[in-house]
Amino acid sequence: MLRIRIEHDPDALMPFTYGDWRLTLFPAEAVHLSIRHVEGGKIIWANTTLGIKFRAGTLSLLVRDGPALAVYGSGTQVPATLEEIAGLIAWYGSPNALGANLATRKTMTHEVIGLYNAWKRGENYRYKIEIVRGAEAPEHVHGDEGITGQEYLVSNLISNVLQSRYPGEAFEVEGDAAWIVEHYPIRSSETPS
Repeated sequence: MLRIRIEHDPDALMPFTYGDWRLTLFPAEAVHLSIRHVEGGKIIWANTTLGIKFRAGTLSLLVRDGPALAVYGSGTQVPATLEEIAGLIAWYGSPNALGANLATRKTMTHEVIGLYNAWKRGENYRYKIEIVRGAEAPEHVHGDEGITGQEYLVSNLISNVLQSRYPGEAFEVEGDAAWIVEHYPIRSSETPS
């Protein structure tokens, strides 16, 4: 039988990657130096290169949405003033390498902001898997840390560990974040729904 211990990871670093792509989150102060002003919700860039990257989707402005961040221009998050801009995300790589089109790059950006907000809310986890055989001492066989987001944690456990290494193996879950399996049931022979 497997024993899976899921715990909060207070030492998780802010996520700086998305798939194979690296990104940088710049704070508001750095962004304000690159923007001349905001006029009617429209950005007037002092740095034309950043303006081009912004239109190409390899750079996205962030605004505050309560305690979280949101992508500039999504929903009601359109800043009326420069002070309302909370930062920006810059992607490394050409626009073509990041996604087939602007819509794809915007989707990626929204997913990264969701990941950042999850990290900021403290949804950071680590897990350890042990094989338990009768009276023998448990054998540590796998673990990971710095995982941000509950759904990602569960999908990581299922696809990378349970399905590939221990299909159909019985397991028990413990730890201060074991409650996650109540919201995202884990089965070693299935993917999460």
